[in-house]
Amino acid sequence: MMRSGAGFTVLELLVAVTVFLISTAAVWGLLAVGRADRSTTSERVGIMQTVRASLNLIKRDGLDTGFGYPGAGVQLPTGALTTLLGIPADGVAGRDVLTPVVSGHLVNPTNLNTDPRMPNSDQVTFTAVDYQFNGGQAAPISTITSSQVTLSSGTIASLGCQAGDIYLVKGNSSSAIVMMTGSSGTQTLLFGADPLNINQTSGSNGKLQNVTVPATLTRIKLTTYRLFKDGTLVRTVYNNIGGSQDQPIAYNITGVITNSGAPNVTGLQVQYIMRDGTYTFDPVAGPDNVTGDGDDTPPSLQNVRQIQVTIGGQSTAVDPRNNQPYKTTMSTTFDARNIGYDAQ
Repeated sequence: MMRSGAGFTVLELLVAVTVFLISTAAVWGLLAVGRADRSTTSERVGIMQTVRASLNLIKRDGLDTGFGYPGAGVQLPTGALTTLLGIPADGVAGRDVLTPVVSGHLVNPTNLNTDPRMPNSDQVTFTAVDYQFNGGQAAPISTITSSQVTLSSGTIASLGCQAGDIYLVKGNSSSAIVMMTGSSGTQTLLFGADPLNINQTSGSNGKLQNVTVPATLTRIKLTTYRLFKDGTLVRTVYNNIGGSQDQPIAYNITGVITNSGAPNVTGLQVQYIMRDGTYTFDPVAGPDNVTGDGDDTPPSLQNVRQIQVTIGGQSTAVDPRNNQPYKTTMSTTFDARNIGYDAQ
């Protein structure tokens, strides 16, 4: 008996629906994979852009380090580097010395780094003369006392001097670093008690009174990069360049802050290439690679010639394929050639 041509059988409909569902599921799976890959790519690109911007900012300050500044550094009061920068005291008796670059190996704990071999992160401090001061020229000084200097030409206003600025006072045989705390008249800068405790310009622990004329005054830039425990990478500028505050100013690098939805920084690692071509994470540590004992070598910092900075970052978003944050690690290496040319 012939079948009527009025329609499909139930079996044919079931087969057709099954084929349709299988085809739809396959297409949907391909679309899901495409979306996941696009999301992964977008997240990774975002992390890389932010980490790269952070590295470029560190490199910009690092390339300036040592510019116009004595390669052997300048003395500070004893213990000043520990107080100011939060790094361990070296094991060498006597005054601290602020060199063009100051290392801080594994000094800052971080919650985001899961590598047990390196539970803490590094920090680095750069010092250089501010080439925007007085057209790049040092200002001559006519008189120096234990707590003030008087300019022989120019005025405080014309040079743009303000309280909170850090200056290098350089004589023929000695130099000092001081923070301006006030002024007297139009040409005299005062260096009293300061929030960074670097002046101490009187008594046996003073330094400014050891500098004699002829001498000059130049403003310096003192900048530290460190990683906070919550994954915030911070640039700290210890003066008033670009601001009116007389306290250290901490700037969060754009996009690398926990509450912005941008990548968190999981690690900051700094390695130093020395004049003799050797690599080290801690130039001060001495032969035993331990900072704080008697064989420390702080003068080794003047032999740094290149600096390599590595930053790890992760997103707040989670990769659905492994339930882990998207991560990346990037490095940059730059010359510290100014350290090799001592300021005259």
